[in-house]
Amino acid sequence: ACEKGREATQAMRVLEEMDARSVETGTIAYNAAISACEKCDEWAEALTLFDLMTRKNIFKSTTTYNSAVLSCGRAGEWEAALKLFREMTQEGVEADIITYNVVLDALKQEQVGLEIF
Repeated sequence: ACEKGREATQAMRVLEEMDARSVETGTIAYNAAISACEKCDEWAEALTLFDLMTRKNIFKSTTTYNSAVLSCGRAGEWEAALKLFREMTQEGVEADIITYNVVLDALKQEQVGLEIF
């Protein structure tokens, strides 16, 4: 649950502070922040963090992709969710049952057919 929309903002501030203090941020820290964004329906912020991971060359795990796809899907951004899923497979990151479920849920919300796979 998102307590008054603050978790996502706080998570992003913690990452910024870690960077300012030269504390190494990695996959786990970013996963937590992306997950906080997802829970607060802050899909754009989740994608900002996801893109920042790319720019910083931080490994994106299955969990990273799942959280980002879920965030987009819940916001009705099925095209962004599908783009992330395709990127995931192109990058060789292994999809799991959660991945397929969140992708299908994103597509279902917009009643998009499975033919786009």
